[in-house]
Amino acid sequence: MKQKIRAFFRNDKKWVPWLIRILCMILAALVFGMSLRVISVTGNKGIDVSSHNGKIRWSEVRKDGVSFALIRCGGRAYGRSARIYEDTEFRRNLTHAHRNGLKVGIYFYSQATSEDEARAEAQYCIDALKGANLELPIYIDMEETQTGGRGRADGLNREQRDNIINAFSKVVRSKGYDAGVYANRWYLNNCLNVDKLRKGTSIWLAEYNNRTSPIFQGDWDIWQYTQKGQVAGIDGYVDMNRLS
Repeated sequence: MKQKIRAFFRNDKKWVPWLIRILCMILAALVFGMSLRVISVTGNKGIDVSSHNGKIRWSEVRKDGVSFALIRCGGRAYGRSARIYEDTEFRRNLTHAHRNGLKVGIYFYSQATSEDEARAEAQYCIDALKGANLELPIYIDMEETQTGGRGRADGLNREQRDNIINAFSKVVRSKGYDAGVYANRWYLNNCLNVDKLRKGTSIWLAEYNNRTSPIFQGDWDIWQYTQKGQVAGIDGYVDMNRLS
């Protein structure tokens, strides 16, 4: 019997293409399976939250595999008042995220139109932290207001925006924290000169493309890949993120 089997594989080469095809199918399945796990890799499941997410049950969030969170500290009104406001859930979110073992960073929704205003926004974040440790950067959130250009910072040029980010980052770093900027792919490509930002400025990229990696060609540290994630402990949708 063994001799017949050996003779078959020695004399009949029809099995070779079939074997190659099977091996290719197995390899393709492994690659596809790995790609599906890119976003949900252990220790790389993150969220960003604000008061819009309501009262978050952080122990449930942690049990659902979330390992890091970016928490809104506050923002600046984009109308004439230009007032700085605190996110009403900031203190609670910061405390309970850390208490449940998550790595934490914070962000500030900016409407700064000058370097002085950017420095004031950065200082506001520092004061709000009251010395709390952060494992992730403090991000300045730069984006269009979607009000037809009526936002106070919508009309800035690239150089002005670059200078605002750099001024914000300088204050943050002077207090011992890492600094970064949050923006979507279009904003990064069209409204900023990313290569002119201070060296070491972290990029938090917003891009929703139903892919396993961003289309954005530049370097990034955190990728916000969907606005419609669902996590235990948070009612409704939540933004989902992964680390580079």
